[in-house]
Amino acid sequence: MHFADASFLGDANGSKAWKWWASSKAVLHVSRLVLLEAENAIRSSVFQHGIAQQDSIEALHLLKRALVDGVLVRREISSARLYPAAQRICMRHTGPETFGTMDIIHVACAVELGSTHFVSLDRSQRKLAVAEGLVACP
Repeated sequence: MHFADASFLGDANGSKAWKWWASSKAVLHVSRLVLLEAENAIRSSVFQHGIAQQDSIEALHLLKRALVDGVLVRREISSARLYPAAQRICMRHTGPETFGTMDIIHVACAVELGSTHFVSLDRSQRKLAVAEGLVACP
């Protein structure tokens, strides 16, 4: 199972992310938090990165369409299960190298849901996913 993070889904210009996704034909699993973070990143990109408003609207539409079409699947995990897993990952891997809290939570979610692959464009998050036994893509 492939779990995608917000850096991948929020790649509004689609350069690397969407090309890989189209060629891989992978069904991507996400959490509510990933979807919220991706939507925020796409909306913010208009103001922070000069992405055209229409491109932002298109990217949001593609996310919603992917959910409807079943190529993006929202998975639920209880906080009672997620946060202890995130804390264990933090204890194992935070030291001389540090990771953002959201990165830890996304990797914990992927692990707890039984994912085998972690789809991200965030170099640090990919490193953490690999340290947890996941295969990093793309």
